[in-house]
Amino acid sequence: MGTWRIHTSYAAVNDIALAKNVVYGVSTGNLFSVDKESFEMRQYGSLTGLNDSDVRLIEYANDFGALFIAYANSNIDILFDNGIVINISDIAKKNMSGSKAINNVSFFGSIAYLACDFGIVELDMGKQEVIGTYVLGDEGDKVPVYNVRVEEGVIFAVTPTDVKFAPRTGVNLLNYNNWNSISNPDIAKKNIGMTTIQNNIYLVKEDNTLYYLDNSNAGNGWSVMANNVRRVYSNGGLLFIENIYSSISTYGSVSYTPIAPFLFDAVFDPDNNILWYVTENKLVAIYTEDDTQEEIYLNGPASHNAWRLRYADGRVFSVPGGRFAVQYNMDGYISFHEDGTWNNISNYMLRFASPTTLCQDLVDVAADPDDVTHFWAASYGYGLYEFRGDTLYKLHTYANSGIETLFPNDASQRDYYMRVDALAYDEQKNLWFFNSGDCPIKYMDAEGNTHRMSYPGVAEASTVKDILINAFNPNQKFVLCERYQRSSDKSMIFVFDDAGTLSDMSDDKYRTISLLYDQDNKAIH
Repeated sequence: MGTWRIHTSYAAVNDIALAKNVVYGVSTGNLFSVDKESFEMRQYGSLTGLNDSDVRLIEYANDFGALFIAYANSNIDILFDNGIVINISDIAKKNMSGSKAINNVSFFGSIAYLACDFGIVELDMGKQEVIGTYVLGDEGDKVPVYNVRVEEGVIFAVTPTDVKFAPRTGVNLLNYNNWNSISNPDIAKKNIGMTTIQNNIYLVKEDNTLYYLDNSNAGNGWSVMANNVRRVYSNGGLLFIENIYSSISTYGSVSYTPIAPFLFDAVFDPDNNILWYVTENKLVAIYTEDDTQEEIYLNGPASHNAWRLRYADGRVFSVPGGRFAVQYNMDGYISFHEDGTWNNISNYMLRFASPTTLCQDLVDVAADPDDVTHFWAASYGYGLYEFRGDTLYKLHTYANSGIETLFPNDASQRDYYMRVDALAYDEQKNLWFFNSGDCPIKYMDAEGNTHRMSYPGVAEASTVKDILINAFNPNQKFVLCERYQRSSDKSMIFVFDDAGTLSDMSDDKYRTISLLYDQDNKAIH
């Protein structure tokens, strides 16, 4: 008997945290770690002691020696360096109206300050108990808090309309009147993020403007620091600025340096002068003293969506989908697992093959029986992608390969409606496929010529899941139609026998099966 294994996608790692010996990360709600020395990866879940799923936020409390884990349902786990997990479920179990989401966290020793959609929660992680819940609305009402920071004994918090502050001790934080507001640089624009570092405050507005305030000399007021900023955060004594293009820059006392494009999160280790950042399927360590770097490949598929899996000659192919009556508009990726390693063809590499600069809704894959590096990917909208040597060779469309589009006479629509699905090779290496149009059943011969099989019983088929070829009689093909009329969700099976003479349809037989019956002779709908 074999054992099950989870293949996690690391293409969307949205949060990393630096611990003593490992770098923790979250990808599509799953927690993992990478050892700093050996680069060994480890996954975490219920079998390792976690008490929930769908991780929303992680942050490492250095002085406490534990990882703070917040889940989407506001449950909390504290993961200590020795592997012990303590659960704190007070917020998750609290009966209250409105969102209880935990947006951010800041630490002061063993005390955690949680920025929540209803205010701030002060949590003693050592005692596993809530010390207090603080609401920051001007009239004592609940308002969302996007971030909270503790700087030199002062708590700073950002709400949609204000930056609030109060002493950490010496006042009653339960009294909203003890929370003061800092002047707003642009009242008309909502706040979306804030951080502090070295007594300076950095504030991001909804128009993606980053403002800066020297809190030691607040009389000088706010200054615009940058535009097109999506997020700002700080750790390890560095300020990180993420722009709307997912490029992250670091800001120190004397420099403002872009690190790289298409980054998702970054942390700085000041003790070892190492900057860690995560990008698509890679964790990168930059040694800032000599500007060298190491890349750790995060072995996983490009997407956590597995619409279709296909096996061919030692490979497992995966595409994310999807479709039914309409396109799902999901970015297209192709992943294949071989010899223990995932290889990924990114959406960025595929999208520019189309005049639309899009690649979406990849729904099926088929590999050449004689060469697994020669394979095809069907898009429910953008045509048929052909790969040779694991590299994109050609996008087959109405313009070059006989693929039909639903709107041939509409220049604004025809490039978006070349719906292809249900790929299958026969013994003669003809590639069969479904293509919405006047003649939906087609095959492409080994020379690359597309042929149409005109059967009246399947002419109105709109959505086809599979074309299955009978292993005992390859002349017989079974077409599984999920929707055989565009205005209906009714399904059917269309069967045809080409008699082994593909160029002559006069001897073909075909049949439509719209109802199946169970052992009691009752119709299965």
